[in-house]
Amino acid sequence: PERLLQERGCSATDKIAFVDTPGHKVFDGMRSAASDSADVALLLVAADAGIQAQTREVVRRCAERRQQVHFAISKADVVGATLEEAERSEDVQRLRREMQALWAAEVAR
Repeated sequence: PERLLQERGCSATDKIAFVDTPGHKVFDGMRSAASDSADVALLLVAADAGIQAQTREVVRRCAERRQQVHFAISKADVVGATLEEAERSEDVQRLRREMQALWAAEVAR
């Protein structure tokens, strides 16, 4: 993740929080604290699960703070036999469009 973020203009002094939580309400505080304390957000969205309520929550918080956000798709191999097939799959393409639309809608608020 460090090289990926550096390639996208993040500095070594940026604070990064890695948060992996279930969507349960009890984890709201953890997601809130992590998104509020980080300078950069790397949101992993599972290809087989899609955008969940907790994804929308973190995106909203990041957009409000005007944080730099990067989306990544995990479990893409579930929808394709090779990385190239997974990248071209309709499921992954649809998820990319949904993530872009979600971010654009939140930033426009």
